[in-house]
Amino acid sequence: MKRVINKILLWSFSLVVLVGCENMLQVDSDQMVRVDQHDMSSDSLYSLFGILAELQKIADSYVIMGELRGDLLEIDENADMYLKEIYNFDNYSVDNPYVGKRSDYYTIINNCNYMINNIDTAKVIKAEKPFLKAGAAATAIKAWAYMQLVLNYGDAIYFDKPVLSIKESENIPAPIQMGELFPILINELLPYKDVEPYRVGTFGGFQRSELLFFSVPVILGDLYLWLGENENAANVYRDLIYRNSYTITDTYVNRREVVGTGETMEFTDHITSNWQMIFMSKASPEFITTLAVSNEYEYLSRLDSLFVNYQLGTDEGYLVTSASINTPLRPTQVAINYFDSTLYFHNYTDNKGTTYLTEYGDLRANGTFGNVMMSSSFSSDLDLDDYIYVSKYITINRGGNIDFGYSNIQEQAREANVIVPYRIPTIYLRYAEAVNRLGKPNLAMAVLKHGLKNQTLINRQILKESDVPDPLPNYMDFKDVRFNENVGIHTRGAGYTERDTTFYVIKIDKPEPTLMDSILFVEDLIQKEAVLELSYEGNRYHDLMRFAMFRDDNSYLADKVAAKFTDSALRESVRTKLNDRSNWYVKFAD
Repeated sequence: MKRVINKILLWSFSLVVLVGCENMLQVDSDQMVRVDQHDMSSDSLYSLFGILAELQKIADSYVIMGELRGDLLEIDENADMYLKEIYNFDNYSVDNPYVGKRSDYYTIINNCNYMINNIDTAKVIKAEKPFLKAGAAATAIKAWAYMQLVLNYGDAIYFDKPVLSIKESENIPAPIQMGELFPILINELLPYKDVEPYRVGTFGGFQRSELLFFSVPVILGDLYLWLGENENAANVYRDLIYRNSYTITDTYVNRREVVGTGETMEFTDHITSNWQMIFMSKASPEFITTLAVSNEYEYLSRLDSLFVNYQLGTDEGYLVTSASINTPLRPTQVAINYFDSTLYFHNYTDNKGTTYLTEYGDLRANGTFGNVMMSSSFSSDLDLDDYIYVSKYITINRGGNIDFGYSNIQEQAREANVIVPYRIPTIYLRYAEAVNRLGKPNLAMAVLKHGLKNQTLINRQILKESDVPDPLPNYMDFKDVRFNENVGIHTRGAGYTERDTTFYVIKIDKPEPTLMDSILFVEDLIQKEAVLELSYEGNRYHDLMRFAMFRDDNSYLADKVAAKFTDSALRESVRTKLNDRSNWYVKFAD
């Protein structure tokens, strides 16, 4: 561990890197100052950008380690030995480039600690506390880095002050685990819970600069959720949703066209595809936090080349790229089955009564699998299920525009990827998870099916009287008009599920089902909805970990991950490994 800490010191605030504001994704400054020369009050913005530059080092591993160890992603014959190590849960090589190294996390944490310990968040200038937001941003980044470190490695060494000398690194505390570390992080975040997000104007093509920083309430909610403090988590998520007017509207709904009425009603082949538009802009109103990764200088984002290979070409005057499926990472059949087995529901009511149509297939598959460049001017013979919709990792050029065609290799090298660890539906699904565990499966089901709004709260066919106490708990208060347009997340790809009284309902196949039966049933729906809405965004493996922990059932994770392996020997090997919780975490080969 001393070797790790010493490595941190080489890159930490013993030398502070200053980053230019003109384009924070390109970090090419070689200007450095010693700690005793550094004025944190005046340089807090530069220091934050330096921390963001360090975050780039773990951005790709956030997605790869979060997805390749889950059940939705597999490797093919083009995968290198490092991807195979992750996929097979082997002991990892110490130089595996896809595994976020402890030293990278501690560098981020050490930089955050330096900033937190040296910035005067109480300082008042013209009735404002100008450094309070910067302190909140640094504390949130530190907490997120610690959370990822523990979830990947199982433990972490906690530091509340920066390590700035070799002598200071000689007294290293013992590592601690989630149950001890997360309450400490919560206490550090609580003073900043109501601080407005850090914004620095428009720069580098980012119109919403707050997306570059982690939201304090989001991280707080996640920490509470991992600890099983579900009421605290639900309250924090709800307050965040309320304060920022986060809603799930029908703006991003994919619909299948229906013609005719009554007995003549039928589906057509036409689909209105709005959901994938979420990922076509790095300033999407659905985004809460993004990790921006430069492809210039020492940082290289590999996500696009791991999922889709590009070949230059032209088509009707457009510079386009052909997609090749000869890539190392592919969707699993398990993933495809989640979408294919989802029931799409449509109904129609006229003077003869109500009729309905159903068809299997969640339409969000259109924005999850396939080539982002599909348009009327682009054709491909590839099976859309063969590769992942690359705009899940938004590719932008230096001017800040989305650019899916490369005119030359130099242009490709300048590109950047934007990874999205938090979107509005992420928060709603974790809210649903929390309230479900609080014993309110009907309320959690409403998140998926009806949408949280006053109309849902007062409808006793949706929520029983016992589900809605008086006075209403804060975490249930969605009566405000800002939520009137809220819809269920499941409607985004599965039709008019809010009208479905037959299929998408809580059904327990037992003579006398218990409340816990309903909770587990709804939790399975939440887990499946996370696949349909959030797949390949970096959440999957840790989501399965959390559900397995709450159920105190290692086989929940082991069985789901093992199911993706077609080779029976490998399937049983992985299942056996994951039934031992110590194997959930990164282990390096000796």
